[in-house]
Amino acid sequence: MRRSVRVLLMIAAAYAPASLAQSADRQAATAMEKASSNLTTSYLQTWSRAQAASPAYVARIYAPRIHFYGRMLDRKALVNEKQRFVRRWPVREYALRPGTLRVTCEQRSGLCRVASVLDWQAENPARRARSQGSSSFEQRVRFSADQPTVVHESGRVLSSSSQGRSDPRPLGGRG
Repeated sequence: MRRSVRVLLMIAAAYAPASLAQSADRQAATAMEKASSNLTTSYLQTWSRAQAASPAYVARIYAPRIHFYGRMLDRKALVNEKQRFVRRWPVREYALRPGTLRVTCEQRSGLCRVASVLDWQAENPARRARSQGSSSFEQRVRFSADQPTVVHESGRVLSSSSQGRSDPRPLGGRG
């Protein structure tokens, strides 16, 4: 009996560090998933407001260089792109479609992928233009600095309808 207990203790000791490390990795990945989801949700809420493309905001959530809808941009170019879009579409509303948000993280690389279907509408009352629809949406969030930053943003229009002069690119990407 003593030998059995000793063998069980040796087996438990051999596997405990691995399971503790796996548990810590899973906890870190879960925290990253939550932070990535919160960042994307906050981004869409902010992007739905009129002054969403301020240089300070872009600098806070985006990396110095970002892969943005198929192009590599620095922050200045990204601010310019977003400000053009805000002028074209001063009234915007974005919402993640319930049940479509998927977040996957790799704790060791410090990178998360956030993907969802996005329902959107954009208006320009001066042009009497309105566009609405849904798009696939993806952001990749890197956890390498003091705060998470978006390093990749992409998507494509799944469906849209418009009135007046419009452009169905929901977030200012060229795709």
